[in-house]
Amino acid sequence: MTMKNRTIKIQQRKIPVKAILNVLFFILALPLQFSVVEHVSIFGVRPNLPLVISIITGIIEGSVYGGATGLFTGLYMDAMTGKTLGVQALFGLYAGVLAGMSSKKHKGEKILTVTLITYVISVLFESCVYLFGYVVPIIGSGAEIRAGFIYAFARIILPAAMLNTLIGIPVFMMLRSKKVNDIGDDIDVQEIY
Repeated sequence: MTMKNRTIKIQQRKIPVKAILNVLFFILALPLQFSVVEHVSIFGVRPNLPLVISIITGIIEGSVYGGATGLFTGLYMDAMTGKTLGVQALFGLYAGVLAGMSSKKHKGEKILTVTLITYVISVLFESCVYLFGYVVPIIGSGAEIRAGFIYAFARIILPAAMLNTLIGIPVFMMLRSKKVNDIGDDIDVQEIY
């Protein structure tokens, strides 16, 4: 019986400071949805801060970061609301990726572009969450739906998209202002293979 010599390679990896700042921002911002934002409602509609964060991250950092942020913030929202697990995570992933793709196509560093992208993606996200999170489970259980999609669209989805857009502008300003140069602003971390 022969034993192979195993070698352990230690290699330096650089973690961008902006990635650490993003994680800290999300850790602070996500509990705000169920504490402070929960008390901010206009006609019974509340903004969706995790969705806004994933859209703005997609616009600033690109599709990959936006999709990852949407997935994790959606999982957080699903876990906190206790509704169907994965609905908001899946559509949050799509929202972040779509925001990243839209910003590349339209050069999304301008406030008007950010506002338009946030509004359109918020309408799509809220519509999908309403259909797959509320309508499909009700139909699946054999019950009737009393309020139609048009009513929900006018009373819930569009006002929520407006609130998300209004909150998106200051979130964009905060996330854009903390952009850090990649050159020289990295932290060395050892990886063991």
